Amino acid sequence: MMKSAGELMLSAQTGMSILRAEIGALEEYTDTAKARNSAALSGFEIARGSMYQADPYQAADRAGARANQLEAVYTLTARLSRLSLSDYLKMKLCLLTCIFLIFGTLAQATPSD
Repeated sequence: MMKSAGELMLSAQTGMSILRAEIGALEEYTDTAKARNSAALSGFEIARGSMYQADPYQAADRAGARANQLEAVYTLTARLSRLSLSDYLKMKLCLLTCIFLIFGTLAQATPSD
């Protein structure tokens, strides 16, 4: 009876060792997967950050251009707000005269068949 109990204990120890080895292999596999996933996540975060970050020089250049455009709009608005109806009509007449003169000159300079 003692002999069979000893054999049973040895076989149980062997089974436990096999289970421990399998658990260790699974733990190593999960640790490797965690490390791989963490590296991939870091790569994706770096890529996302580079997609959303603007080049500071391009951003400053675009901001300066927009500021100049906005200043031009404000200047034009200020001039138009001071413009009376008679001044507006004079400006329009002058503009139409210039257009007529330019196109009239071009029409005369172009030979027709």
